[in-house]
Amino acid sequence: MKRALAVSSMLVAVQFGASAAMAKAGEWTGNDLIRFCTSDKPNAKAKDRDEEDRVTYCAGYWEATVTSIYMFDGRWACVPPKTTPADLLFATVEWLRRHPDQKQYLAASDAFAAVHAKWPCP
Repeated sequence: MKRALAVSSMLVAVQFGASAAMAKAGEWTGNDLIRFCTSDKPNAKAKDRDEEDRVTYCAGYWEATVTSIYMFDGRWACVPPKTTPADLLFATVEWLRRHPDQKQYLAASDAFAAVHAKWPCP
């Protein structure tokens, strides 16, 4: 599955909607995460300034989510030491694809659920 979903290290967003860059973090859903932070063309360059801004928003949102995940690591999930932010994104996207009924919830909470499902503590 990791190979089927190509995600660049900068989380290139190719199909962004205009309102997504202005979304409040508390309104950003798992559906938005899949739609805006994944691409089947991870090496594509942004077409314009708006798309660059949207890529930056996505990367910033994911960075904050990853920071939060690592801050609570060991309390609710046990993420392996060499796990990358991209690994966490792959796990989240895979989880959301298996649980489409969860896509409407806050993207960060979906990420926490996905990480807990993939790397539960013994």
